[in-house]
Amino acid sequence: MNTQTDERMMTPREVAGLLAISRTTLREWNRKGRGPKPTKVGTGPNGSVRYTREALARFIEERTGSA
Repeated sequence: MNTQTDERMMTPREVAGLLAISRTTLREWNRKGRGPKPTKVGTGPNGSVRYTREALARFIEERTGSA
């Protein structure tokens, strides 16, 4: 993952799509500490949740044994 595109953080919509789940399910998993590790970008009510590709790959590998 050396290109700028690979290093771009992913939105909840993108992650939910890759995992074939709804954004509601992703949000619930994160609330319960079961989903891929989110990163808060910004502060206060205008902050956004994003995911690194590394966090998503780690999440998948922990559950399937492959990335």
